[in-house]
Amino acid sequence: MDAENQTTTQTRPRVKKMFSWSDDNAPTIVDDGITVDEYQTIRGRRFFGINVHDSLQRKTWKTGLVRIFGSCAADKMVDAVKEHLISFGIDFERDLVASTQDGAAVNKKYIRIFNVIGQFCFNHAIHLAITDTLYKKLSNTQEEDDFADTLIYDTDDFDNVSDLEFLENEITEEIHYHDVLKQARKIVKFIKLSSVRNHIFQSKVIAKYNKEIELKLDVKTRWNSIPDLLQPIIETKDILIETFNELNANEMIENLNFEALSVLFAAMVPVKLAVEALSNENATLLTADTVIEFMYRKLSEMENTISKELLDNLKKRINERWNHDLMNLLKCLKDPTSVPSRNTIIFAGKLSTRLFGLKRNIEESESIENESQ
Repeated sequence: MDAENQTTTQTRPRVKKMFSWSDDNAPTIVDDGITVDEYQTIRGRRFFGINVHDSLQRKTWKTGLVRIFGSCAADKMVDAVKEHLISFGIDFERDLVASTQDGAAVNKKYIRIFNVIGQFCFNHAIHLAITDTLYKKLSNTQEEDDFADTLIYDTDDFDNVSDLEFLENEITEEIHYHDVLKQARKIVKFIKLSSVRNHIFQSKVIAKYNKEIELKLDVKTRWNSIPDLLQPIIETKDILIETFNELNANEMIENLNFEALSVLFAAMVPVKLAVEALSNENATLLTADTVIEFMYRKLSEMENTISKELLDNLKKRINERWNHDLMNLLKCLKDPTSVPSRNTIIFAGKLSTRLFGLKRNIEESESIENESQ
């Protein structure tokens, strides 16, 4: 039996226990959602991972993987998810409130086809905003791969260090943080890719801190590795300068803008805190609203170029995924004194009709709104 079938067989009885029907048409639990994400193995096989979330029991039920053969358009994705959930006795539109996914184009169409609430991942939006801000190249010219593990100057011949390649962009008053990160990576690689140079550096670190401090590279697909790149460099600034002076590579370290690194690191701290909070198992859309507002406020208080650019890109990407009617409905349910808008009342009516079979029309919604005012 293959791995995906084994997973389905083992988890199916547990998922079944979530649901208890009083009759054939009325599930007692209708406040759950699913998370759908694509996964590809190192052998090139593609799968859907489908998890069912129970908000009452605060549990996540793993229903196993669905194999994808060939291309997978939105309509094919819909059929595959429906068929998989039916095997657990779950009717998508009757039993589940929403579906969450990363926000790719195929997922957006998938949500339009399904008659459910679609919520796209805020953490994925933050990742895209970071990429827009720090990883996009300044021009269309061909560049070195900043994330490669080798460098043309990976040598222990210190007499030839003056021949190292440095940044080609001329120094201007405007700071290009893409280039600042690029230079920081070169500094890290220069030390890490030589056991001799790394020994010289670490011996100085141990003498000062009584422990090693590892220099790390960031990963483009894991933007939250940027603070891990920046913090050790900032902490060991004096030691790095001393090490490069000993290696006759002063010009290289002089090209690294430590002040810009510190500013960038400060801007990344509230973003990293926000991602950690959004990733919490108990996070909800209401807590997400608070967390995102906290991140926006902290960035706006910094009043520098990188925090402003980062804030603009974050707002753009998150607003693309913000379901205003759903957020307004949740706020009204939490605070009964809040007055819902007409769109929110209509949205709530349609949701109630789908889940509970209640009939509400626009005239009734308008009368409820007038009474609340």
